[in-house]
Parts: sequence; C-alpha cells; structure tokens
Amino acid sequence: MARIKRTVKIAAFALLMVFVAIIILTYNRLSISYKWQDKNNVLLEGWLGATTLEKFSAHIIDHKPDSIFLYGWYFDCSSPATKADTIPQEEEKSAMKLIGNSTIYITPEFPTQEKPESSALTLVLEGDSARGYAAHYSLFINDHLVKTGFAGRNQKIIKVKLAPQKFKTIGITFDNDTRTETGDRNLSVVSVSLNNTKLTSSNATWATQRSSFTNIGSYRSNAQYVKQYLHDLGVDTTIIQTYLTTLPTRGNTLALARKFNQVQQQRTALQSAQMYIFGDNTHALRSFVSFRRAAYTPENIGIYTHPREKDNIAVNSFRNKLKETFTVIFVLLFFHL
Repeated sequence: MARIKRTVKIAAFALLMVFVAIIILTYNRLSISYKWQDKNNVLLEGWLGATTLEKFSAHIIDHKPDSIFLYGWYFDCSSPATKADTIPQEEEKSAMKLIGNSTIYITPEFPTQEKPESSALTLVLEGDSARGYAAHYSLFINDHLVKTGFAGRNQKIIKVKLAPQKFKTIGITFDNDTRTETGDRNLSVVSVSLNNTKLTSSNATWATQRSSFTNIGSYRSNAQYVKQYLHDLGVDTTIIQTYLTTLPTRGNTLALARKFNQVQQQRTALQSAQMYIFGDNTHALRSFVSFRRAAYTPENIGIYTHPREKDNIAVNSFRNKLKETFTVIFVLLFFHL
C-alpha cells in the first residue's frame, strides 16, 4: 500500500512538472514562433488595449500587409451609464487633469444665439508622454464624435466650427492611460471656450466619468474604436475590413472565431490567405487555437505577439498563464463550430 501511495505521489508530481513546463515553454516562445513577412493578412481582435495597438501600429506601418481583418462585437447600449462626479461650483474650475481613462463632460449654462452664422468651440489641451506616445483624446459634441488626436507637452489648440445649433454637452475622452517606470500618461484640459466665452464652473457644469477602453462614448463597437485609434497612430485604415458579432456571456474569442468561419464561407478569398493573429502573450495562444479551428486552411494561420511588458504583472503572471492554459485545453476539447 505504501509503495502504491508513493508511486501515485511521484506520478502526480511528474504530471505537475510537465504541466508547468508546458506553460513556461509555450508562453515564453510565442513571440518568436512565426516570423512576420511582408504582404500578408492580419487577423485582429477588437478588444486589444492601447499599449498593444501602439506596438501593433509600428509593425503595420513597417510591413504594409495587404489587409487587416478586424473582428469585434457590438456594445450593449442598454447598460446603465456610470454616475458622473460633478465638480463643486465653488471651485471655479476652468481646467482639469484626467489621470485615468475617463471623460470630462461640460454643459454650458448660458443660451447660445438662436441663429448664429456658426458655433465656434476652442479647446486647449496638454498631455504627458509615455512609451513614445502622447495622451490620446476624443472630442464629442452632443454625443457625436467630432475629432480625435494626441496632445503632448506643447499646448494643443483645437478649434471646431459647426453649423448653427445649440450646444448641449461637450465631451473630452482620455483613453490611453498608462503608468510605468518611464512615465505617467495623463491628459489636461487647460481651457474650453464657446463662442469666445470661456467655460468655467460659474457658467457651465463640469463633470467627470470613469470609463474603460471598450466603453467609450458613441462608438457602436470596440472594433470601430480600434480602427479609429489605429488611424490616429498613422495606419492606413483603408486596408481594414471590420466584422462584428454579438457578445455572448462566455466565450468571447470563440464567438469571434465563429464569425471568422462565417466570413470565410461568404468570401472564398480568405480561405487561402496567409494570416497572422496579433495579441499579448497569454491570450494569443487561445486566439491561435480558436481561429485555426475555424479556418478552412489552418496551416495558413500564424501568430505574432508583442514582447511581454515587465510592468504588466496581471497579464503575465503565472496565475493568468495557468488560467489561459486551462482555457486553451477547454477550447481544444469542446470548441465546435
């Protein structure tokens, strides 16, 4: 009996060591598994964060692929909005710094002219840079996206003229926050003026609302936001084809892979295309397995991941690798189109 118990313990320990070795070897070698080549096609998931997209844009600009197939999901517009924090009137706010992904909403309280020739809005923004990129902003007027771009150390003056209308709300979103050893990226709204009148807390209501990367303003999907962000990074977005699906309660990546399979049935040109999946190290294996299962020509699906970030502890922790490994095993055993 003692010999059997000892044998079971040795076998369990051996299996554990093999499992750990698989995790270490798999995720440490993902980024060098496939060499990037020119004139290929790229599969991209719409959930990717700002840091990943910044690295991805450099590869796209350098290698100039034929096409980017961007898969994402529609936002649930029925979900309740996060409660905004109103700035106290007595503080006389005319400027604000956003230190995390969030949006400033400014509501003018004075009446605009009924029939002006045009309504003029002037914003002055400043931003901090980190990882080689400045703070990224999106400007919304009455919940409609008007302009996006980057704001660095030098003050950026933005002037917008619109057709005669009453301004209800002005929204300024900061969406690529990061904090590392080399820098802390923030966005400052120095001043906002409407028809030459500076907006302060005495003539306008200022409020902030925290937001996440995939929860931005008036975008209908995360893929649309990613496409706009890549455009701001200098990527030729005419090569991007966007495909959207509904987001299930579970299996987000599987839903995108199934959508990819449907697109292949409709467009035979995708069946023979050499494609690369781009993502962070831990999630990329799940995408790789899922999209290969969904592809008509699995051998043409490669994978490319950006180098792991030392400061990104949550993504590259052993706990997350363990979670992703179990997810990949589940996909291999139970994923069916």
